[in-house]
Formats: sequence, structure tokens, C-alpha cells
Amino acid sequence: MPVSVLAPRPPPVLVLYEDLFDFGEAPTPVYGQYPRGLIKRMLPWLRCERHQILHVCSGALPRGEGIRVDIRPEAQPDFLADGRALPFADGEHAAVMLDPPYCPEYAESLYGVEYPRPSHLLREAARVVRPGGRIAIVHYITPKPVAGTRFVKAFGLSTGFDMPMRAVTVFERFMPGIDMGETPEMPATEHIAAIAGGCVSWCPACAEDLAMTHSPDRRGM
Repeated sequence: MPVSVLAPRPPPVLVLYEDLFDFGEAPTPVYGQYPRGLIKRMLPWLRCERHQILHVCSGALPRGEGIRVDIRPEAQPDFLADGRALPFADGEHAAVMLDPPYCPEYAESLYGVEYPRPSHLLREAARVVRPGGRIAIVHYITPKPVAGTRFVKAFGLSTGFDMPMRAVTVFERFMPGIDMGETPEMPATEHIAAIAGGCVSWCPACAEDLAMTHSPDRRGM
């Protein structure tokens, strides 16, 4: 089913549990926007100052909002780059936030870019974040931790009644020389049920990506 392309609008109100509710300033109307208040409310989980966050797939974030990376020139990022090949040294950043297109159809129709798989983005984010630093990704799936990271927390993110759910998943890069132990893995059936109110029920591409995330033959994805 083709995606209907409408003029960008300010993001809706964030509903990320009652204690994570806020209003914020509307960013420039370019496709790719965090819900209002999300960055501020994620700071305790990212454990860094707001200006230190590296925003990959930064979209409409205004200048001065952390360090912005986007592949689209019209987004006017601080760094024009692919989130899967960031122009930064290993361990250079305090924290990373990712808000990529959620489906191949979205990537093509709304952004005019190739769909970046969450695992590819997370691997590169894990490379550039400092040891002990955290990564947050907004998506319709909750990805598995990539090598060198552990799962910290996943929040349900809604933009209103009768709207699809998204997940905000937080990971942490291992500290050298510290045994973090095994990261518990949620069974695939529970994982799917947890986001069944989102894209899986109506976007075959995202359902396929979710299946590949849990497939034992696609662990490198």
C-alpha cells in the first residue's frame, strides 16, 4: 500500500508514561521529528548533558540541539553522513539517539533514502559511543543488543489514541575489563506481542524485519 505523503507538521504530544509528559517547541517542518519533550525526558536514561547527545537521523532537529547527523542535505545537519558509516572516532561521544525510518516504504516515500536496518545503525552507534555510554533508538521494533552492548530499558511511545505504538529502546556499551554477564533475551513471541499495537499489524516490511531480527540465521543483521 503506498504511503500518503502530506506536508510535515509539528510533532504531536509525547505520551511516554505520565511522568514523561511535556510540551516543547515545534522544530522546523522537515520529515523526521521526535515527539515533543522526548529528548529532555530521556536525559536521565542517557546520563549525559543534552548538548552532548549525538543525534543520528536527526531530521528536523534545530541547530544547537546536540550534534546532528543526517543523510539528507535539506535537513541541514551538522554532519552530512550515513548513520551506518559515521565520521567519528571510536568512543568519541557521550550518548547517541537514533530515529531512523521505520520501514523501507517510509524510507523511500517520505525521506527518499535507502532503509537502514536498526542493527546496522546500532553497531555503528556502539562504535562511536564511549564505554559506559548509552544509545537510545526510536523504532517500531525493539532490536536485540548488538555486540559490545547490553539492554537497559524499553519504553512504549504513543502519539495519541488509535495511533501505532513505537518503542524507545536503551542500550549501554560495555566498560572494558568489566564482566556485565549475559544479557537476558526476550522470547520472540513475547517481543512480538509487546509491539503488536504498532507497525507489525499493518506494515509487511516491518514485520519481515522483525522476523529477521529474531531469526537465528540472521544474527549478523
